Amino acid sequence: MRDDLDEGLRITGFERRAVIAWKVEGDTVRITNIFYGGRDYEAVLRNPGNADD
Repeated sequence: MRDDLDEGLRITGFERRAVIAWKVEGDTVRITNIFYGGRDYEAVLRNPGNADD
């Protein structure tokens, strides 16, 4: 759980190459983003208007 970044947000690593950000909404899992190659996903999620950071 990463409520510090966004309420209900969950983060999981995938095959050591990607980080998947997702939320459970009722009976649906919504993938909010996929980050590759060590990208600073925390900075992007904290400042969504600056996605190139």
